[in-house]
Amino acid sequence: MVGLLGLGELLKKGNVQKTLRLPKSEEVIKYLERADFFRFAGDYFALKPSKPQITEKYLRGFH
Repeated sequence: MVGLLGLGELLKKGNVQKTLRLPKSEEVIKYLERADFFRFAGDYFALKPSKPQITEKYLRGFH
């Protein structure tokens, strides 16, 4: 994820925006959501689908 965001930043500096096709796996989408990937990815990529469906929001547990 960090590598993708780094690539997106590099492309943005070159005034290039690419489309990032998100996986169909809901588990992967949930993981990306928990990692705040979508919070930053939209700054660098056009996301497809633009608003992935997440049936349940996972919260990080701090013990």
